[in-house]
Amino acid sequence: TLSLVITSGLFIERELRLIEDKVQGNLKNVSSLVARDPFIQKNLYEKNPDLIQNYVESTMESLEEIDLIVVADMDGKRFSHVDREKVGKYFVGGDEKKVIETGESYFSKAKGTLGISIRRFEPIEYRGRQVGFVTVGKLYWKIQKVKRGVIVYFTSALVMIILLSFIPASTLSHSIKKEL
Repeated sequence: TLSLVITSGLFIERELRLIEDKVQGNLKNVSSLVARDPFIQKNLYEKNPDLIQNYVESTMESLEEIDLIVVADMDGKRFSHVDREKVGKYFVGGDEKKVIETGESYFSKAKGTLGISIRRFEPIEYRGRQVGFVTVGKLYWKIQKVKRGVIVYFTSALVMIILLSFIPASTLSHSIKKEL
């Protein structure tokens, strides 16, 4: 039982890490694609929020694992958002300062207008100069929901295995006692 519990704990921990790695991999891939897209680069430079918003909306339709894509200029003014009402308003969270000041790519966990999310920031450049950034995110509660599902599934399986192994062990134990 002890070895089963330890092995299951290690397995669950590994699965939870794999979920986080998958989320970060998706965020990194999508943010990189958006940041390097010539259409986004040019229209951010030319300040065309309607074109960027329409492009991002059509992109979001095919992405199941991504909850938000925000394109913003160097002042943090949004050119796209899941909620159209927020286009033209300024980025929320405070974690965007690093991408604006240094042009670095990084992950962040912060509270935005949709709630707490894990976000990937990428600078957007046009003709060798940074003109803004993109952040691609996954809502934290959705990640936690998947993790809880994994924990419940494997814990239930562990309990079932222990219960099912108890019956033969008990029968064997009783048989050995009787023989002795």
